[in-house]
Amino acid sequence: MSRLIPADRSTRVLGSSAARGSPSPGVKTAILFAALALVTALVAWLDPRPSLRHVQVSMLSGANTGNYFATVDKIAAEAARRKGRVQNLPSAGSVENVERLIAGAKDCKVQFALVQNGITYPDGQKLELLGRLPRPESLVILGRNADRIRAPADLKGLRIGIGPVGSGTEQMMRRVLALLAGVGLVVSTQPVDRQLDMLERGELDLAAMVIDEEATLLVDAVARRNLEIMHMPDGGSVARHLPFAQVGVIEAGQMDFARTLPPRGQEGAAGRRTHRRQWLRAGRRHAGIPVRGRGGVPDVHQPQQGTT
Repeated sequence: MSRLIPADRSTRVLGSSAARGSPSPGVKTAILFAALALVTALVAWLDPRPSLRHVQVSMLSGANTGNYFATVDKIAAEAARRKGRVQNLPSAGSVENVERLIAGAKDCKVQFALVQNGITYPDGQKLELLGRLPRPESLVILGRNADRIRAPADLKGLRIGIGPVGSGTEQMMRRVLALLAGVGLVVSTQPVDRQLDMLERGELDLAAMVIDEEATLLVDAVARRNLEIMHMPDGGSVARHLPFAQVGVIEAGQMDFARTLPPRGQEGAAGRRTHRRQWLRAGRRHAGIPVRGRGGVPDVHQPQQGTT
């Protein structure tokens, strides 16, 4: 055959490469597409858009059913949406959060914590305030017959849950109870959700919690469990003994407008009929996120003189 057809024509007919060892057009095309796919994958992996990939932290919150836990869950979800990671660490509450944040300074396993305003802790721990929650929290006391309480004397002999040991609710209630010495309240400590169950079963008369007044847990307690919010007798006087607190108001129908929950007809501190219920609120200084840092303890977290 080579005798009948010139060598260069034979090469063109058979499709042989003019220069031996160089890739064919098909191979070149495959290499081009592979390179484009590699560049595309690399760009997608690097993702030059702003993100939180560098954020890999842990944050102490509170009980799994509480508002602090729900708040950190929202923070974690937003961080995950931007490719960051925030681990939600449940706890008994603010007091435990401070202790664990201080103890974790060496190994850096815990970087942040939600802490209720007014919590006391040792000096010189270099905790730094990162931010505050958008709304102040309230100290709320619930009961099945809380509307009957008009004065401190009406509390005599009642059984009250003040939150779990290690919680901000317990520490704040200890301060309030110090003002009620001699009333004879029977005090116990349980997680807030357990306290609500005990109220329904009649095993407690009252249960305290420090919480956002719009939190699902509180709204559910009033609207579904039909628990009543106790009006604070002489709430303004109590607030004067707690420098970080002020008197707040929960309006009638705030929890359930159609059913007017809380109901109207609550006696005010001055003895007149009113549609409001007074309780203690953290005011301008409220729950925030302390973090390990270079600075000292900010003034909003300075331990108050004369407190325990």
